[in-house]
Amino acid sequence: MNPGIFLIQPNGDLVEMNETPYDSEDLLQTLLAKYPSLLAGNQIDPQAPRKWLFIERESAIPSMEGGSGRHALIVMDPSKLFNGLSCQ
Repeated sequence: MNPGIFLIQPNGDLVEMNETPYDSEDLLQTLLAKYPSLLAGNQIDPQAPRKWLFIERESAIPSMEGGSGRHALIVMDPSKLFNGLSCQ
């Protein structure tokens, strides 16, 4: 499905952008770590979109008391809550 995103070239031409899968999970993790604003914070609260702070890649954090979970990325939101993300 085409999300209706276009890139304006320096000469004024429009290029339709097409959704494609990432070449690898590592590439997706690298891009999200470098550009955490790719995570859609406005879907949580459109009036006050979340801004994410990248913390760490490939980290184990407990998913419940006494449990453990492996997450591809750890980010923190403005309310200082840690969020574990899985990239696949």
